[in-house]
Amino acid sequence: MKNSSKFGLLIVLVVLVIIAVIDATSRKPIDWSKTYNQRDKIPYGLYVLREELAYILDDSITVTDSKKSIYELLEEDTLVNDHTALIYIDQYFDIGETASKKMLDFAYAGGEVFISSNELSSELLDTLNLSVANLDVFKVSPSSLFEDVTYSLGRKGKKIKYDKIGDSNIFDLVDSTNIRVVGNAFVQQHGLPNFVEVSWGKGKVYLHLGPEMFTNYYMLKRNSYEYASAALKMLTAKQIIWYDSHYREGEEDTPLRVILSHPGLREAWYLLLFGLLLFLIFKSKREQRAVEVVEPEPNLSKEFAKTIATLYYENGEPGNMADKKIDYFLFDVRRSFQLDTMDMDDEKFVKSLSLKSGITLEETRALMSLISSYRSRRDLTLDNLKTIHDKIEEFKTKSNMI
Repeated sequence: MKNSSKFGLLIVLVVLVIIAVIDATSRKPIDWSKTYNQRDKIPYGLYVLREELAYILDDSITVTDSKKSIYELLEEDTLVNDHTALIYIDQYFDIGETASKKMLDFAYAGGEVFISSNELSSELLDTLNLSVANLDVFKVSPSSLFEDVTYSLGRKGKKIKYDKIGDSNIFDLVDSTNIRVVGNAFVQQHGLPNFVEVSWGKGKVYLHLGPEMFTNYYMLKRNSYEYASAALKMLTAKQIIWYDSHYREGEEDTPLRVILSHPGLREAWYLLLFGLLLFLIFKSKREQRAVEVVEPEPNLSKEFAKTIATLYYENGEPGNMADKKIDYFLFDVRRSFQLDTMDMDDEKFVKSLSLKSGITLEETRALMSLISSYRSRRDLTLDNLKTIHDKIEEFKTKSNMI
């Protein structure tokens, strides 16, 4: 291997080592994005809840993930019974009118539905005779702040404060006999419903306005863990279906999805590709064969003409050179004016040439007469050659044949 290639590889290795050291010693910033993804171990992921769900409810309860849409999921006849519950936890709940009706039919037949979301679809709220509004702390109690809001299950339950929950929603219209308030947000002593149980046919629909309470950050705290556990224990079904709304988003559609799903492996993979690219660039640039410079063939037409002229001049035959001069001139006449030059003494030819060339008839007739008298003569002198040359060049110049 040449020295240049070794030097290039050395640079790549040094860069990789420096990046690895910086990556290993630097402190990773905490990702506070609210994903509500069961695979995420960040503060607002649902990894802890999904792993502990079976232990929170009961060891005899089976928990399965659904990677289908809710409509496709509820089309399966085996799910429509009084032993199944559907859990949906995410930032928004809006599955469409058709899927919402299908879900409520599932609950009406005896199933249970648990939804925890900050915003619920208008189709679902209208059907259940509910409405949602933003919690205006200052309107309830002008002296209170968002940090003073506490949450509890039931009016006499233990009040829990969530340190990172600011703005939240409440149910502002609960006027149906089949709706029971099971959880409240408290502003001082004012309890505002944020968790309701709706009796729907043979089943129940639980609507909760605070998905943050089920995330990793709060599930690892004792008080908030107990709140989430008690809320989920309201479900009585023996089979739990966890709706995985992030199944498509959380998985790379590529054979390298395992590498690309982990930040460290993903960075190492990209660095490897970058290093290989640098190696190829150095390799090809330093070991490329020299390209031969091919000079174009020189144009020797001028030199050829000079050589021929010299030969004619040294041959000492002005008559021969005059013939060649006359032949070339007649060729130019035929090409430029499309005239037949067989009979140069013909008056019709002389008039046509005069008209097309723009030269007076007298000058044209004089030139044709001179050409006729000089043509095919071998006794011409150099003065005669010069005369015929000057006359022809003068004619060509005036008629723009040059």
